[in-house]
Amino acid sequence: MMMLQKTFCFMVLVFLLGFVACNGQQDIKNNVENRKKDFALSISESILEAQKKGGFYKLSAEEGTDKMVEGLTESLQKASYQHIKTIFGHYKALTLDTMVELKKDKVYKIYRFKADFEKSNNVEVRSVLDPNGKLAGFFVLPWKENL
Repeated sequence: MMMLQKTFCFMVLVFLLGFVACNGQQDIKNNVENRKKDFALSISESILEAQKKGGFYKLSAEEGTDKMVEGLTESLQKASYQHIKTIFGHYKALTLDTMVELKKDKVYKIYRFKADFEKSNNVEVRSVLDPNGKLAGFFVLPWKENL
């Protein structure tokens, strides 16, 4: 009888440890996802705020992929914002609408923000993060309900 009680206690202990470990892994995954979402919002706001002030956002190697760091130049940002301002007015605010995963050879996360500009609040700001959580794409376009 004593052996049966020990076996039962051991099985309960193994179950509880497995349950706690799974919950801990889920918490870690949720924290990582929240950090990526917060980063996508923060970097998008930083880029648009810098451009709105007539400047540009210098993307670092820790924040963006090599192509984005090289491609998001001062002249490109200033010219792009002038075009955006002509169509939508000055940038005001962003609100996260959805996150979509794009699976090709790697998983990319597309964060779709509903943007508020002076002339329109029907604007999308799309920030794409690579599997390492770095900015791999940044777009400002008219809002469409579906990608």
